[in-house]
Amino acid sequence: LTELLSKTFGVCTTLVAKVDPKARTASTVHIWHKSNPGENVSFELESSPSLNVTRGYPTFYPSNLKEMFPDDQLIRKMNIEAFLGTPIFSTAGDVCGLLVLMDDKPMEEIPNSRYILSLFASRAGAEFERIQVEDSYQKKIRELEGTDSN
Repeated sequence: LTELLSKTFGVCTTLVAKVDPKARTASTVHIWHKSNPGENVSFELESSPSLNVTRGYPTFYPSNLKEMFPDDQLIRKMNIEAFLGTPIFSTAGDVCGLLVLMDDKPMEEIPNSRYILSLFASRAGAEFERIQVEDSYQKKIRELEGTDSN
């Protein structure tokens, strides 16, 4: 997904991240950076352009990201200039993740890009929940078998 979106939108970086609202952080599930899978990272939301996305709003910053968010270490480390992000919602309607496109040069918004991203985000939300249910089933099976170490 991240590779496809990076190539389709012509951006250097795409990431899917899970949000931890209690810790006010996000952790990438997958990141595509400059034509390669990147190393997963965690980042603070308070100093990030993703903060508005966690409030449920698709967000677009076409340029000057480093100046607008000077304390965001991820932006600085990856030399990011532009940002387009959309929330990933759970079936309960809570923001559980982020789908983000970023580029190292100014970005022009493609018509319908927010809508297109929201379609992919809804699929990612369903996948997050499928994985969570599967993990829950596996844990329950281990408990019933008496092999759960927790």
